[in-house]
Amino acid sequence: MPDVLKTILKRIYRRIFGKIYADMEAGVRHLEDKMLVLQSGLWDEEFYVRESGWCRRGDDTPLDHYLTKGWTQGFEPSEKFDGNAILNAKPDLQINPLVYFLRYGRY
Repeated sequence: MPDVLKTILKRIYRRIFGKIYADMEAGVRHLEDKMLVLQSGLWDEEFYVRESGWCRRGDDTPLDHYLTKGWTQGFEPSEKFDGNAILNAKPDLQINPLVYFLRYGRY
C-alpha cells in the first residue's frame, strides 16, 4: 500500500475513532459525576424540580439537567449547597460547582 494512502487512512481512522473515544470518555465522566453527587447527600431532586421548574424532556433526568445545564443557569442542587458562592469565588470555573466541591473539597 502506498505511503500516501496509509497516511490518509490513518487520519480517517483517528478522526472517526478519536471522536467515538471522546464521546465515550465524556459519557463515563458524566456517570461518575452522577454517582458522586448521588452519594454526597447534597442532591435533593424534589427541591431541584421545584426551584428549576424542570420538566421531562426525552431521557433527561433532573440530575442530568443540573449537571449539564442547570448549574449554568444558577440553579442549586439542594438547600444544603450553595454552588453560586463557589462560582462567585471562582468566576473562571468551567465545571459544575458541586462536582468541583466534591472532587476537590474547597473553593
